[in-house]
Amino acid sequence: MIKLSFDEYLRKEQRLKTLDSYTIFNNIPIWRIVRTRIRGEFINNPDKTIGAKITPKLLVNVLISFIQLLNIVIKRKRVDNIIFSHPRLFKVEGKYIERLSDPVIDYSNIKYSYIIFERWQNGIHKKTRVHQEKCNYWDFIPFISLIISKVFSQIIVKKYRNQIRELISELSLEFEISVKIQNEIIRELSNFIISYRLAHPILNACSAKRVFVAPRSTFNYIIAYGKKYDVKSYELQHGITLGQTKLYSGVYHNAIDPDFFLTFGKGNISNYFGMPIDKIINIGYAYGHHITNMQKENLMHLNRILVISDPQITEPLLKTVLLFAKKHPEWEFDFRCHPQEALNLYQKNIIRNQLNIHEVNNDGESFLTINKYPIVIGENSSVLFEAMYLNKKVGRLNFNGLNVALDSKIQGGFIINSIDDFDIFIRDSNLIRDNCPLLYSEFESKIVNNLK
Repeated sequence: MIKLSFDEYLRKEQRLKTLDSYTIFNNIPIWRIVRTRIRGEFINNPDKTIGAKITPKLLVNVLISFIQLLNIVIKRKRVDNIIFSHPRLFKVEGKYIERLSDPVIDYSNIKYSYIIFERWQNGIHKKTRVHQEKCNYWDFIPFISLIISKVFSQIIVKKYRNQIRELISELSLEFEISVKIQNEIIRELSNFIISYRLAHPILNACSAKRVFVAPRSTFNYIIAYGKKYDVKSYELQHGITLGQTKLYSGVYHNAIDPDFFLTFGKGNISNYFGMPIDKIINIGYAYGHHITNMQKENLMHLNRILVISDPQITEPLLKTVLLFAKKHPEWEFDFRCHPQEALNLYQKNIIRNQLNIHEVNNDGESFLTINKYPIVIGENSSVLFEAMYLNKKVGRLNFNGLNVALDSKIQGGFIINSIDDFDIFIRDSNLIRDNCPLLYSEFESKIVNNLK
């Protein structure tokens, strides 16, 4: 099957006008349930992430999760707010923190009535975390849903086989639909149905007014529950988005998209999130309080450059850094992978064979890591904008297979279009440093306190 660029893919998808017509539960489009996964099958930059392996520890976490969730159903203790936190936690001053939701809890009235449901990351949970006493493992739901959907998916979706057939027929007007893609559609739909059914008694026991998620694709069945039972859903922004993406691009659908999207800066209010502008609310960057208050380490790596990678650009980025490293042996290049990125053997050998390139720990909190370096380079990662927030010298690579995404409202960093540009970048100490005030604004607790 020919892989498409995302722009090519979107043009083809947009010609299909009735993809959202084939529904389950009366109004939830099957396409919107499976869209993110199926888009990844068509485009030329699918996710390359680390998956969880079934280990004794993972199974223990599933058991703990089952006991905790059963306890919630039995006790039926009501809360106003349910937080489905992002699974990525970082250690700050001795405790792990989830940077999107934990600060919002701390600096708003949410702290008076809430519960946290935490999914594992790569099969593990990091302890001790902020708000540990309110945290419950959600692992039982995705684990059991995945197992059942792998074995019984055809049975589970049997009721909707006509809708699935019609959806596949429409997709085939523009795309080559392989058996693999057909099976992915069935499994994704099955997983959604099982997750929705299993989550129902737990959410019902909590009787919450609001649910907060990040990102929406992971918790689409939670949003769908909220639509049916009048629980308002809010998605927390989890990164800087500079253009069309496989997660967000498309028309808003009330049955499956969140009621509101909460950003951490007014410069992030755009149509890139697949939300009507009037449903996007800027609440500011609550984690900014933690950055201000945390004990910052002194600048340690004066002759080192931090390189920020992403799963989709690992190899071109590494090859580009290799060019820099060979020309500038006086600099050390610290290559930091995305937390869900893993280097293959070929890529590891590139690093081993070049003495001034080093793979560095990617588990550390990014703001603390950035603070150790005078210079940070990459392509479009959110970490680059975090570096601008800390007033670091930031270079964005725009050649050799790397492409900077530009937006009229989201500017910043020095655009590096060649090796010669990189020479100018590291030599010129007077380059403007942009702290992106539009992207990270002061947290507004009153806005959060007045959410519906």
